[in-house]
Amino acid sequence: AKFKTQPLLKKGLEYYFSRDFTQAIDQFREAIIIDQKDPVLSLFLDRAQNYILNPPPQDWAGFEKLQQK
Repeated sequence: AKFKTQPLLKKGLEYYFSRDFTQAIDQFREAIIIDQKDPVLSLFLDRAQNYILNPPPQDWAGFEKLQQK
């Protein structure tokens, strides 16, 4: 399944890192239809959905700070 979702994940990440969260969500959702168990897809989908509601700061580089270990 990872092989089938790889192009969608790659395109979704391109949108995600360019701050086009709506397009990123579309790609991640399409990939999740193929592989519902991939935690990476779910993680980025959740983050992109959150960023639509709460946009990251202008200096955001696409990374999250860990709040706990």
